[in-house]
Amino acid sequence: IIHAKSCLIERVEYDEVNKTLQPTFEKVVGNGSGEWVDGIGTSAQLFRPYQGVFVKNQRYVEEGLEDQYDFYLCDSWSGSIRKITPDYVVSTFAGRGSEQLGGNLGVGDQDGHPRLEARFTHIQGITYDEATETFYVADAYYRKIRKIHYID
Repeated sequence: IIHAKSCLIERVEYDEVNKTLQPTFEKVVGNGSGEWVDGIGTSAQLFRPYQGVFVKNQRYVEEGLEDQYDFYLCDSWSGSIRKITPDYVVSTFAGRGSEQLGGNLGVGDQDGHPRLEARFTHIQGITYDEATETFYVADAYYRKIRKIHYID
């Protein structure tokens, strides 16, 4: 479960029999501080996380791992797309680039390399097209749909 205002992600289990989510009350990512820090588990920090999407990682499949998906989410107020691995490693997949432009790295609509140049502002939606390995990102501030071809 993503808690946008408290800036953290909590683990839940799905009950197949009753078709309901069962909270585990286990905070797995973020510590509620509302900042942008890559890290592992609760040492990572999120700043208003929004909607996300699971993407199958072929490397996990080849290694025979049980959990074969990474989770990509919109970290709206940090202007970035974050990737969370099954081991709760949080990294910035896209956004906060273009340092040569100066100013707030969390603001902008620049295109380019996802980590080195691209900027987003208040992103609130993301989806993934597995056939084309393409992400589509909804940038609410600039009212744009942005496209990122998958880069691992």
